[in-house]
This record gives sequence, structure tokens and C-alpha cells, in this order.
Amino acid sequence: MVINPKKLNNQSDNQPTPTDKDQVKKLVEENLKLTQEIHTMLKSVKSFVVWQRIFNIVKILIIIVPLVLGIIYIPRIIEEIQTNPDKYIGKSWLTTYFENLFKSAATEVNLDNVDVDKLPPEAQKYIK
Repeated sequence: MVINPKKLNNQSDNQPTPTDKDQVKKLVEENLKLTQEIHTMLKSVKSFVVWQRIFNIVKILIIIVPLVLGIIYIPRIIEEIQTNPDKYIGKSWLTTYFENLFKSAATEVNLDNVDVDKLPPEAQKYIK
């Protein structure tokens, strides 16, 4: 006894029926639509991943660049401060400004025209 494989699959021959053709066409069209949607989603995901990589590199650079610059320049700055500390730890600019202001004011005062007798007695004792 010989078994026919076509009869096992319930197919009389390999020709699909017209309803099968319509069904396959519908499925292919639906598959095409879904594939296009997946493609647009994949584009957005791909774009997101690219931007994420770029920002991760920027974050790493923000951390590493100052560290490298610090390693390069801090020893020079410390050495310069140790050799000449007065340059960095001196009088404040405000103190220097007021000292110069009072010096110039004191040198511009002309006491020749001041009548000493008209000054209060407390000030006269400092002049004499």
C-alpha cells in the first residue's frame, strides 16, 4: 500500500483556490503595512540611540577634560605660588586703593592758608 502525501495534507493539487489567493494577498498587504510601521519606529529608535551615544561622549568629555587640564596645569600653579606667594597672598585691591587715596589726599592738603586760631581746641593741641 502506497500513501499519497497530497492526500495527507488535504490537497488535491498544488494550485491554490481563488479564496486562498485573496487571503494571501490580504496577508501580504497587511504584512507590508506593519513592516512600514516597524521601519518608521526603527528609524526613531536608531536616531535616539545615536543622540544617546553623542551625549554620553559629551558627558565623559565634561568629566575627563577638566581632570586632564588640572593634572597638567595645577603643578605649575602650585610651584608659582610657592616661589612667589606675595603675588597671590598680598593686600586686597580695596586696601591698596584706600591707602593710595589717603596718601594723595594728605599730600594735596595746603596748611599755609589755614588759620590755626579758628580750629577747635582739640585739633589745636595736635598741631602745636
